Amino acid sequence: MQIPNTKTFYSDIVAPYVIEDLVIDVEGPASGIKIEYSDVFFIIESPIPLKF
Repeated sequence: MQIPNTKTFYSDIVAPYVIEDLVIDVEGPASGIKIEYSDVFFIIESPIPLKF
């Protein structure tokens, strides 16, 4: 019996990675979300804006 490789992940436009309930600092020049050097698709659901 072979054990599947659980470290292999796959994302495409039909099945993107989902980021949920992310707390985002919305104040200042470095606020927001930055995803760099990625060749996968993401959906950000239910973000929580954090404002002081």
